[in-house]
Amino acid sequence: MGRTWTRHDPLAVDEEHEERPHFQDNRKTLRVVTYNMRQGGSQANWSELLAATTPDLLLIQETKDPAALLEDVDHGLDLDHLLWVPVEARRWGSAMWWRGQAIRPISLPSFEGWVVGGETRLESESIFVFSVHMPPERGSYLHSANRMLDELKPIVQGGQLLLGGDWNVATARRDPDEERRNRPGELALFDRLESEFGLVSAWRVAHPTGPLPQTLRWMKEPTTPYHCDGLFMPSGWATSNVSAHVLEGLPWTGLSDHNPVVVGFDNPHRSSP
Repeated sequence: MGRTWTRHDPLAVDEEHEERPHFQDNRKTLRVVTYNMRQGGSQANWSELLAATTPDLLLIQETKDPAALLEDVDHGLDLDHLLWVPVEARRWGSAMWWRGQAIRPISLPSFEGWVVGGETRLESESIFVFSVHMPPERGSYLHSANRMLDELKPIVQGGQLLLGGDWNVATARRDPDEERRNRPGELALFDRLESEFGLVSAWRVAHPTGPLPQTLRWMKEPTTPYHCDGLFMPSGWATSNVSAHVLEGLPWTGLSDHNPVVVGFDNPHRSSP
């Protein structure tokens, strides 16, 4: 079984008052990191990532139980707020963690261990966050992505949504002059994310033009610029202060076939001083 609940559950509904407490997050910016650690990862994946990024929100894929990997690491994470679920018959799964925020886990039965996340509340607003690792369904990652959205749609109504991770398809629109082109199904997926969920590619908010950088070094084509890791964020949060970059070179090339993607943006729920 994965770590699918916080030890202290401040988001649990009070049966008498039926009201969840509201949290206030006073950090000026939020730093979101998504990273596929490959086949379970290691202590080095975690320690290098935390040292390089100082994250506020982690969306991790293909990791073994993070609590076990971090046992001897001075990590500074509140593991009570960590969610992790393994994929059936695998030693690894997806994980998520948000600094200072308790998460009410939400399970998508068709994506157990692949899509892990839940709901928190900032002030009076529900925020839904999921770490996404898209499995193939009938040989199609796009089919799988659309089915995940079908399952999410009734759950996230009325709240804000963040979806980030390894989608196994492109996570942004490519420039017209790039050698690789978006498939029609990818463009349709982006349209659906925006029209039905109000989500846009954080990479394209930060970099409206230019070729998409490589986030996956596939063994058969290690130089092809696959850009399958990324974050989709609410369009209302897409201010001019959004930043996004890919961590390249060592130590990342020795730790995984994926590169971490780091996104920063103004905290939309920061209280006024």
